[in-house]
Amino acid sequence: MSSAIRRPTGYRIVLPPAWWHIPLDNGRHASVAALVRHQVRRSPKDAAALLRGGLRRELTGVVERAAHAGACDLYLSLGVERGIPLAASLLVQRMAVPVAPGEDVLEFVEAVAGQRDGVPRRLLVGGAEAVAVRRVELLPVRDDLVLAGDAAPVDLSSVPRPCTTNLDVFVPVPSDEALLLLAFSTPVPPLAEAFVDLFEAVAQSLTWSYPARRTPAPPGGRAASRAPAMRFDDSGRGRAGQRRWA
Repeated sequence: MSSAIRRPTGYRIVLPPAWWHIPLDNGRHASVAALVRHQVRRSPKDAAALLRGGLRRELTGVVERAAHAGACDLYLSLGVERGIPLAASLLVQRMAVPVAPGEDVLEFVEAVAGQRDGVPRRLLVGGAEAVAVRRVELLPVRDDLVLAGDAAPVDLSSVPRPCTTNLDVFVPVPSDEALLLLAFSTPVPPLAEAFVDLFEAVAQSLTWSYPARRTPAPPGGRAASRAPAMRFDDSGRGRAGQRRWA
């Protein structure tokens, strides 16, 4: 008698301190409001209202775009070191794989990455091989900037271009025709190498959640099931995150 195929119902990852979790479901608005309160809690009262409004608009825009794109979770780094924000993010999305039956999904991802100037390499994630694709995205710069008090255009060739360093990790979902995309990003070029190392470590902490196994009930007793071990606290902060999609 063949055993039933067990498919994951979610994932778990381990994050450093000072990361904030925004679930991109119906609870996202409450999580954004809590994050805004957290970020302005030490601001002067006369500035708090202005900061609160601007931060809420910015975060809501980011969160709504991610939710409408089909992502399920957003994690934001709130860390600060010597006055420098350690800005980084992680967007998680479960996605269908547009490959023919029998085609190697990881080879497909590597081929697509090569066409888009990405640098793919294999990682061990969730007990199996995954593909990590590193990309550097140059941000647009206005070409109509002028020097103060001078009508001459600025020579933009001498101005460093702002950029983001991205690491997209494509993880095959066991016993399923889907990928879990872990899309990491940081806009801090001097810390890009350190952040990429951190992103890979976070990705490699991923484990899958499965339906709880019920143990046989003792005579006259109740069957027991194993509950998830890691959860975020109510503030959205924590070192271990999880998501259930089924």
